[in-house]
Amino acid sequence: MSRAARALRIVAASTLLAALAVPAVAAAEPVAATLTITAPAAPIVCRVETEVSVLVLDANGATIAGKAVSWGLAPVVSSQDAVTAPESVTGSQGVATTKLYIDCIRGSRTLLVKADDAIASQVLSISDEGIPAATPTPPPTTDVAARLILTLPATPIVCRTQTEISVRVLDAGGATLAGKVVTWSIMPFASTLDSWTDDGSVTGSQGVATTQVWIDCVPGRRAINASVDGVTASADLVISDQGMPGATVEPSVPAETAPATSTVSATGGQGGVPGGMLVVGALALVGSCLILGTKAWSAARR
Repeated sequence: MSRAARALRIVAASTLLAALAVPAVAAAEPVAATLTITAPAAPIVCRVETEVSVLVLDANGATIAGKAVSWGLAPVVSSQDAVTAPESVTGSQGVATTKLYIDCIRGSRTLLVKADDAIASQVLSISDEGIPAATPTPPPTTDVAARLILTLPATPIVCRTQTEISVRVLDAGGATLAGKVVTWSIMPFASTLDSWTDDGSVTGSQGVATTQVWIDCVPGRRAINASVDGVTASADLVISDQGMPGATVEPSVPAETAPATSTVSATGGQGGVPGGMLVVGALALVGSCLILGTKAWSAARR
């Protein structure tokens, strides 16, 4: 074999090795950017399952199939309010569905939807059919609240379970105040699905108002706040680890042994061929052509 033929074969072999060494770059998973909720145009009838849906689009307005979607209701007016499938996945048209069950108790409900970092909400229209008339509240008092006493559960709160919180409202002399409107809130929000049953509840004859909190299974500090006549009481909620997801730790790769990577920009739809595979194919084709050319040249020399 001549030196020229030997050199061509070496070049061809090197090209093939280089092609095999180029890593294939997988197409990036699309990220949700826009969520469009579709709920019934007619008011929802209580204690009847009602289907709702959401359309998930990426930043370019393309639908995303196979995207996980989380559903929730806020505030939780009744323990019977429910989303039949709190987690669902979009189909081939980028649409995910679930069903709602609203209890026959008065109160506004808002549907919440989350996919990746995109969040959407829609206030639901609920029919009065089947809902009893509102119960009368004690007449308001002109006395001003001076002190609030919060009562929290003695045991840690379990996430995604309704837990009752109460507050006693007292005047400057320590007497209880009936008919006082108490405004509730949870701060900070560790999850958009954290909720409470009453934005404003009224103290009864014993000066006590209640609400029920529903904490999502997302780690983070929460504090319950109650406000009356400019007086605010606040207390941290003690939340159980039960049901909370465990923290995951990514394995570390030593810097000196980490393989070098290259980034290849790719355009087109999700079904396109990754850029790395095109590079590998092109290099392999060049190597094969060099080997065939070498053999033909050698045969001609003979």
